[in-house]
Amino acid sequence: MKTQQRIARRRRLQAGYASMALVAIVGMVTLFGMLFTYRSGVTAHDSEKRSQIRVDYTEKEDALLRALIAIVPNKAIDTMRNDSRNRETSLRWETIFNEAIQVANAEAAVSANLVEGLGLEDVVIANPGDGSLGQAAGFVRALGTGAGFVSSGTSGNSDLLFDPHFQDRLPDPLEAPAGVATDDGLYPVVTNQKTFSSIWNTQGDLSVAQHPLFNRIPYPNVQFGYMAPGSPFIAKRNWWAFSLTFGRQAQGNAIAPTVRKNYVLSIYEFPSQLPISAETYMSVGRHENGTSWTNISIDGSVSAGILETDAFFSLPNGTFTGRRGLNLGSGTSSRGETLRSDFDQLGVRESLYAHRASDTYGASLSANSGRVAFVPINRGLDFYKLPAAPEANTISPTPWDRYSTGAIQCAMRVVVTEVESVDDQRPTRLDIHFKKGGTDSVFVLERGVNWPYPTETGGDVVPFQTRHLENGRKGLDFFIDRFANWLAAQGASPLEVNNSVVLTLDPTRDPDIKEPEFPTVETEAVVVLQGCSDFTAFNRGFSLVTNMRLYFIDDFNIVPAAPPAGAGLPAGTVFYPPVSIFAPEKRYGTTLKTRPVELSGQVGTLAEGDYLAFHPLDLRAGTYETVDNSRIFADLRQIRSPAELPPVTLRNWLVMVEEIHPIQGGNSDGGGYTPPPDSTSGSGDGTTSSGSGTSGSGDGTTSSGSGSSGSGSGTTSP
Repeated sequence: MKTQQRIARRRRLQAGYASMALVAIVGMVTLFGMLFTYRSGVTAHDSEKRSQIRVDYTEKEDALLRALIAIVPNKAIDTMRNDSRNRETSLRWETIFNEAIQVANAEAAVSANLVEGLGLEDVVIANPGDGSLGQAAGFVRALGTGAGFVSSGTSGNSDLLFDPHFQDRLPDPLEAPAGVATDDGLYPVVTNQKTFSSIWNTQGDLSVAQHPLFNRIPYPNVQFGYMAPGSPFIAKRNWWAFSLTFGRQAQGNAIAPTVRKNYVLSIYEFPSQLPISAETYMSVGRHENGTSWTNISIDGSVSAGILETDAFFSLPNGTFTGRRGLNLGSGTSSRGETLRSDFDQLGVRESLYAHRASDTYGASLSANSGRVAFVPINRGLDFYKLPAAPEANTISPTPWDRYSTGAIQCAMRVVVTEVESVDDQRPTRLDIHFKKGGTDSVFVLERGVNWPYPTETGGDVVPFQTRHLENGRKGLDFFIDRFANWLAAQGASPLEVNNSVVLTLDPTRDPDIKEPEFPTVETEAVVVLQGCSDFTAFNRGFSLVTNMRLYFIDDFNIVPAAPPAGAGLPAGTVFYPPVSIFAPEKRYGTTLKTRPVELSGQVGTLAEGDYLAFHPLDLRAGTYETVDNSRIFADLRQIRSPAELPPVTLRNWLVMVEEIHPIQGGNSDGGGYTPPPDSTSGSGDGTTSSGSGTSGSGDGTTSSGSGSSGSGSGTTSP
């Protein structure tokens, strides 16, 4: 009996031992499962934290860089303005970055003022990217071993240019005098003294010796399609490199890791070179009376502040760009692709981008590129004026007036200093300024002294005469074909130097002189161009700027010349000397009969404002009538070489910032790269004769000015 009880007890004990082992195994499995779940949660939380930090840094980066795009061009302009040396602290790169920090407002996800306004002072901010960026000195620095906030993109910055971490990752530097190169590291300096380097030149495809100021370089890969990305355009690239450090070093945040990124900020300077361009509201494809263009050929792109197209208007070899807006008529096409009016709506652009065969954007707005700004240099009516006093004490050696106004850019000045009377504005005295042996020389033409009338001895060799027009206006004739010989007789420098003229009036010299108005009034004197069919003597082109109404009475620039050596133009290109004419109003012909007009080159306007549409091919004759649409023939084309640029042009800026990734293996002191969390490193213009052999046309609407540049024969519209 006892034996049976012991056996039963032993069996019970053995069963109990088996249950404890099972419980232990289950407990271990549960514990490991809990540990795995906990570890997965920690990993997920860490990944989420890193992802959030990455988003926070990206937002800070984007806000700061967008602010720089808005601030830097204004500061660059201010370095060119009068007495900027006395404001140099406000123009330094350190000030620029500090202002960008304030404008970006990117220190925290929720500002302290907003938290206080919502009554959430006790809220706990769980955003690890929050923190004060503080002053720029804490996280902005030049690349490599360079001191300061930016590395200047000039050839004197050899420490950076030879840094192996950035080899072949930076743009070509520009040549600049030592003082300009030094200032460029302190301020954003834009100047004509920055030129292409003959040593550092991997992008410009033409001779630097022949084209030092502007060369032909690839258009950047941005969505603002002034031109197709990678296509050659005439420009000069100013650039500055810097790095931003976010995270522990910048914020003292023990959670946030350090992220250092490197950037290049560029200002592309480029002259207007499209067939048709404007800063104002412009309508293409139809005239103001509503009829569509006929007999019009356009090779290249069209750009405007606000651009409107007629239905079924086509650019076979160009794109449409609008700085502030695009209104595309039904059936508008670019490079054979029909563009819809909703091209910029969400999803439509992405679909076009995904299905197109190239990087060419048929239609684009400035806002399509977040870190890009298009800045037209347009002074309006001031473009024609000579300032009362020159700018001085500027940081940039190129003053703003000289950079942006055509009147000051001209090598010669013809100034009306006396007139017949207050009711008769025909000039009786001219002061003619020209270059002679490197200095400014003045020759005075005065009626009754040394300025004979046309019927008097010597009257047929003087380049200026006065006359009554058939339409009743009183004018000053400018015989361009006499000008070269007359200058030579005065011992002037050759036409390579004396190749541009501003023709204006000086009311301070004679109280009877009336300041030109816009639109002009009947009592004002006008300018009449004569003897202007052949500009081949001006082998570097010719430019005329005047604030008076301008009449074309002869064929204009219709004699071709041999293309300059190294121009880079295709074989067989018919080359005309590059000529530009800038006047607030143009008329074609002075008779009471309207003539047909043929145009070739580029047309543009200095008009400002977006209230009335500018119609670039609405031309007016000397009778004030609009030329019949069927009698206008235009062959408008893009400038393809700097050899086609006239002495005076309109300029634009394209401002952009892009990230550069150094070659791996360096350290922070040597310019190395610390990747972010969870990331991997890696023209001529004018008018030609039509079938009748005489010129005749009119300019467009009463815009605030006009001008164009280019080579070939043709005319600009106001």
